[in-house]
Amino acid sequence: MRLRGHRAPRGVLPTVACLALTSGLMLMTPVPAQAAPVVMEFSTDGINYAPALPGPLFSTINLVVPGDSQSASFWVRNTSASAGYLRVVLSDVVASSPAIADGITVSSSTPAHTGTAVPLSSASPCRVLVEGDLVPAGGAVKVTSTLVLGNLTGTTGQGDTASLSLGVGMSDAAVGGLPPTSCIGSSTFIPVSGSPVALAYTGSDIPYRLIALSAGVLGVGLFLLVAARRRRREEA
Repeated sequence: MRLRGHRAPRGVLPTVACLALTSGLMLMTPVPAQAAPVVMEFSTDGINYAPALPGPLFSTINLVVPGDSQSASFWVRNTSASAGYLRVVLSDVVASSPAIADGITVSSSTPAHTGTAVPLSSASPCRVLVEGDLVPAGGAVKVTSTLVLGNLTGTTGQGDTASLSLGVGMSDAAVGGLPPTSCIGSSTFIPVSGSPVALAYTGSDIPYRLIALSAGVLGVGLFLLVAARRRRREEA
């Protein structure tokens, strides 16, 4: 008796072959390793380093006025045995209103890369400020950050506050493929100020105060003048 073999349904063999080929290619293709963090130290003078900055980046920026611009610098040192890629992001943004979130911009730059100023509102939840510096083992790089408050008009933003930090990270592989709003890789967060940055009184209604004050002074002067004339009449 002849045994009849069962034919595989049409299309099954090509499918199996494709799966085998795909599996083989997957095994042959190396999977890129994830970037590993690099240990850092920080300094405010480029000489004395510690695992973190002793305080906020800005010490006198609690009050800002429209058009105000302030800058501060810090150094990041690579304390590992291999080179590391630096990445600095704007993070931990809390703003009391859209006006101040849009009005305040922050930028960070290194000697090799100039960062672009971005508004606080763009940090969702982070926004890259500068990245790409390759810092050799034992080497350090200076980071200069600038905070600017735009020319808000009238009473816009008065009484508003904002707090923010800089997230700093260093890895042994480039992370340029990350989206600009990613916080990945930030291992140290530096507060920008000790307390929330507040919009100082802009003086937009100062003319009205001056007018009221001038009117009061003028009224007192007229009263004294009339009283003096009346006194002279009574004495005459």
